[in-house]
Amino acid sequence: MLISDILDGYLARRSDEVTRFGTLLDPVADKILIACACLLLASEHRHVEGFLLPKIIVFIVIGRDVTLLIGLIGVYFTTSQLYVISPMLTGKIAGRMQLTMIFLILIAPEISILFPQWIWILRTFWWSAAGAAILSTISYIYNGSCYVKQWIQSDLL
Repeated sequence: MLISDILDGYLARRSDEVTRFGTLLDPVADKILIACACLLLASEHRHVEGFLLPKIIVFIVIGRDVTLLIGLIGVYFTTSQLYVISPMLTGKIAGRMQLTMIFLILIAPEISILFPQWIWILRTFWWSAAGAAILSTISYIYNGSCYVKQWIQSDLL
C-alpha cells in the first residue's frame, strides 16, 4: 500500500495531474484502509492467529481520525470557514507507524518462527504507534485551537 501510494503521488505530480479532489481523497482512503485493517486484526474471528491487536489500539487509531473530523466540524461552525489541515510531521509519522504496524502483524507468524521473541517487539511497536497517534492528535488540536483563536482575534478587530 505504501509503495503504491508513493508511486501514485509521484506520477500525479510528474504528469501534472494533481487535483484538489485527489488531494482530499487520498488521505481519506488511507485512513479507511488503516481503520479497516485494524478492525480486522483486532477481530476475534479474523485476526492473525497468535497476534491479536488490542482493541484499545484500534480505539486510539480510529479515535484520532474521529477526533480530527469532529474538530474540523467545530472549527467550521465556529468560523464559518472550511479549515484545510496541512499534513504535519507528527501525523505523517503516526500514519507510517500504523501502516508498518499492520505489515508487521501480517508477517508475524513467519517471523516468529525464526525469532520467537517477535511478539514483544510487535507489542512495543503497536504501543508506540498508538503513542504517535495520540501525539499527532494533540498537535492537530493545538493547531486548530490556534487557528480559531487567531480568527476570533481578527474578527474582533
